[in-house]
Amino acid sequence: MTTTVEKVQFRRSRSRRWGVVLVIGLAAGLSRGAFALEPAKESASAPKSSAVPGPSPLVNLALEISGCSFIVHVNGGLVSMNLRDDGTNETSPINHWLRSGANELNIQIYRFPEAKDRPDTCSIKSSVTVGDNRTPDAQPATALTLVYSTKADQEHAPFRGSSPSGRFDSRQGYRASPTGDLQVQPPQSAQLTGRAYLVQSLSRTFSMELPFPEWAFFKGDKLKQWWEYKDNKDENPTYRQIEAAYEKLHKLLVKKDITGFLDACEERSREADLAYYRKPGETREKLKALLKSAINDRSLRLIDVLLKPGDTLWRYTVGTTGQVIGLSLGRTAGAILRYEKKDDTPFALVFPVFFRKEGNRFIVTR
Repeated sequence: MTTTVEKVQFRRSRSRRWGVVLVIGLAAGLSRGAFALEPAKESASAPKSSAVPGPSPLVNLALEISGCSFIVHVNGGLVSMNLRDDGTNETSPINHWLRSGANELNIQIYRFPEAKDRPDTCSIKSSVTVGDNRTPDAQPATALTLVYSTKADQEHAPFRGSSPSGRFDSRQGYRASPTGDLQVQPPQSAQLTGRAYLVQSLSRTFSMELPFPEWAFFKGDKLKQWWEYKDNKDENPTYRQIEAAYEKLHKLLVKKDITGFLDACEERSREADLAYYRKPGETREKLKALLKSAINDRSLRLIDVLLKPGDTLWRYTVGTTGQVIGLSLGRTAGAILRYEKKDDTPFALVFPVFFRKEGNRFIVTR
């Protein structure tokens, strides 16, 4: 569990300013109808978090994006989002989104109607890199890249500069090998339809071996993505179910029920321990300390999840597979579970939460 800092534009009346936000993430990384918000039940056969012998890969996604608005997902999990056209240069750990076998990197490019008169200068370089938890200071190796630019697209070579497809051997610095343990498919491009007719979807599939189990969200029920709904009215019933799931967590914070909140996040904490080779319970203990700090800070106030009439709705942020479910704030996917300064200083301590759906339950999965 680490704390990172980002800038967001606050939603309320004081909101037309930039503010510093401390983001409590999961990775080493990070960090609806009738339903019950419950901790996931751990089966007797579920693997326990422990030190993993042998290679302990730390997989990261490095992004260099300019000239376009974008959302980046790995296996439907949100890695980065910026719909302000001011780009990014960042590296994010993604072990907690990956599985042994096929994985998908997906980058959606948003072209807003109001930007139609501006030159399209979109440039994207994304790199999947692999290091080892046993030697965290060593330079990670680049396993694959997905490169795109509007200029290259106009010249009928949209992915010029991307790494080749084929098989590659991680033990030989990802050199091409007919028996390699990494398999990379060619990049793909598709134009979305319906409400997303201005969104271009870039993707690349790759298969690799990893030493942890398949995460629970891969088995979650699927919800529609925002653009698959006809309009906001069609989306609203699902939105309200997700909103209610966040409100149940919010009520635990109102009651200062730290144990209840930790129990609701047990699946997330347990899988983060596994993904980043931590001792059992380590992520939970770090979250506990951060929650205590936020709750006991008298200069902070907990912001409502249920919005008042006339407020702009949270952004519907269900991922590309429909199995990672959430709501967010603004054009950079700010967390809606947040503590802000009582004196209107532009600062917030936030707790990002995403769910998976299982029948009539919404379970915190990330």
